[in-house]
Amino acid sequence: DPDVRAGRLDTGLIERTLPFENQPMDATAHATAALLEHSARWASGASSLWAQPSGWRLGAHRPARYLGLEVSGAPAEAMVGGISTRFAHDDTTATIDFGGVTTTFHYARGDGVLWLHGSGGTHELRTPTREQVLAEHRATLSRAEGAVNPEVRSAMPGSVVAVSVATGDVVEAGQGLLAIEAMKMEHSMLAPIAGVVTITVAIGDQVRLDQVVARIEPREGAAG
Repeated sequence: DPDVRAGRLDTGLIERTLPFENQPMDATAHATAALLEHSARWASGASSLWAQPSGWRLGAHRPARYLGLEVSGAPAEAMVGGISTRFAHDDTTATIDFGGVTTTFHYARGDGVLWLHGSGGTHELRTPTREQVLAEHRATLSRAEGAVNPEVRSAMPGSVVAVSVATGDVVEAGQGLLAIEAMKMEHSMLAPIAGVVTITVAIGDQVRLDQVVARIEPREGAAG
């Protein structure tokens, strides 16, 4: 701000200059956010190869990609690939050489939020959990009109390995009820409608394809 640069400071300065206008996040800011997230996951101390964000897998190496970052509630894709990049950071500052241009950002973390300041703006970034991403995806799915079958049937033959609700519980449409495992694959069975659930199997039971594993008694006025 010109007044700040000139040293013309008084107690009314902030009120006169609000609201501050942020510049949209550019590719450099996106890359910095992704690299800070990557560094934080390394710092978590994961000891298993499967938990480390190294991109290691049994087949060809696959670089880590962070597509779940949200900027002030809006989704933002952040990737570094095919561009010469150097990155360094301490507890409050991150410096990135991205495509031959060096930029410094200030950042802070708190309550699951990454605050990133630089490139003409301050941005609030959140990393949704897998459950939140799945819930948002389900909310976008189109549903056919008509009655929903209150019976929940096994999608495959296998063994019941988890039951997350009990008979008599009130559940919402899309809520996980139980999990069935076969050939090292686990399938979650979800409530098709909201209502009171009756579970007809227990952990360890062997079920066949299309076997009824739960029933939902719809609540009055509940939609599928």
